Amino acid sequence: MTTLAESTRNTASLDKTSQWQCHIEQWQSSSLTQPEYCRQHGLSLATFGYWRKKLKKHDSLDTGSVSPVTFLPVNIASKPEPLKLQTKHGLQIDLQAGFDRALLKEVLQVLATLQ
Repeated sequence: MTTLAESTRNTASLDKTSQWQCHIEQWQSSSLTQPEYCRQHGLSLATFGYWRKKLKKHDSLDTGSVSPVTFLPVNIASKPEPLKLQTKHGLQIDLQAGFDRALLKEVLQVLATLQ
């Protein structure tokens, strides 16, 4: 009989395996090198290599029939880095895209009076 803890571990292991299988397949269908793919997806190159090797061994042992899986492309919009302004007194203002220019002007005027 499987305990709840064992069941949870097995589910987590399957989820991790599925995630890495997906990464390996996406990398293979891309024109990126392994280091480029890992850098773009925030992955450790060593961990990527470990899972690639592990899944390759697993695939060579698996002789069962597998249903085809279709992956749909996903566009992930990256959030631009904020513009950081720092005064000589160590105050820092982070400006996100679309910041209120009038408010920034007022803040800078107030800061100028403090110097």
